[in-house]
Amino acid sequence: MIRTKAIVINRFDYKENDNLVCFYTLDFGKLLLASRGTKKATSKLVAHLEPFNFVELMIIKNKNGMSVGSVISKDSFVSLKSDYNSIYLAGSFFNFFNKMIKEGQQDFELFFFLNDFLKTINKEFKFIESLNIGQLDFLIDIFKFRLLSSLGYSLNIDNCSVCKSKKDFKFLDFEQGGLVCGRCSVNTSSSNRVGIDDKLLELKKSIREIDFTNTLRIEENDKLHNLIKKKIVYFTNL
Repeated sequence: MIRTKAIVINRFDYKENDNLVCFYTLDFGKLLLASRGTKKATSKLVAHLEPFNFVELMIIKNKNGMSVGSVISKDSFVSLKSDYNSIYLAGSFFNFFNKMIKEGQQDFELFFFLNDFLKTINKEFKFIESLNIGQLDFLIDIFKFRLLSSLGYSLNIDNCSVCKSKKDFKFLDFEQGGLVCGRCSVNTSSSNRVGIDDKLLELKKSIREIDFTNTLRIEENDKLHNLIKKKIVYFTNL
């Protein structure tokens, strides 16, 4: 038997009485495990297998693979689950996380990233409750952007990607791999570029450095959102 800490990403129906549960674990990364008998009314495990739960997981390993042995919730993030906006924000981000992360690739920093995200949403649910759909979608994309940066999907924002100049930046060009200055922008063309100025560039840089609580307070900005959406679309469709 193997023990590890885990966060429940999602749960699916599987066979007549079973579930498949997707976990992100501290020691083994993302795992998809069968949980036997959890669709039965008498199951004691099912409440511990709700998405967003932080759990102590025991894994059974046998000739047929691995399955859930036991699971005990350590934090159910009850406040998060009491607010529709918080569920929408966390659920949208978890769906993206699940698509971007491959099974079996362990990463301690990614585990703590996910746990810190949940703790913040749970703590700040009253603030999140007050947001409109546009603000929520903006924040979801901000967190997606931070995840992509953590996974190494980055762009050069130190100098022009063509001539290496350190001034007069006009565009963030995804095909060129980063910033492009005014002179080089005349000689290059791309459908995957976003106009950028010093203020927007500094705001983009700051997103990766501030804590999750302050991330929630970033004021909705159409130019910043357009830049971030371009990055998400470009790097998730390569």
